[in-house]
Amino acid sequence: MCLFITEVLLPPNLKTIGEGAFMDCGQLQILDIPPSVEVIEAMALNGGVRTLIVRSIEPPRVNTNKDFFNLSATVIYVPDESMEQYQAALGWSKHTERLRPLSEYSG
Repeated sequence: MCLFITEVLLPPNLKTIGEGAFMDCGQLQILDIPPSVEVIEAMALNGGVRTLIVRSIEPPRVNTNKDFFNLSATVIYVPDESMEQYQAALGWSKHTERLRPLSEYSG
């Protein structure tokens, strides 16, 4: 359980965020995903993250049968040059209203 964790910076060589990895992390405000991440499994961020920073130029693959998070308040920052890719990518395209260019992040 990660009830009291508020911010996570993942290791720079991480390839996959496993299913339910941050489930029920109700206090998680910021999750910074390194460019090495290629896959985000189903429900990986379900339950808490408010600000998601994804540094991958290429959108990480997500399980499209289930969502990888469920909070409507989540803002997703992605590389400026990749906005259109994320808006069109499977699993990401249904969150276009939450996508923001990384240059707007002020954290």
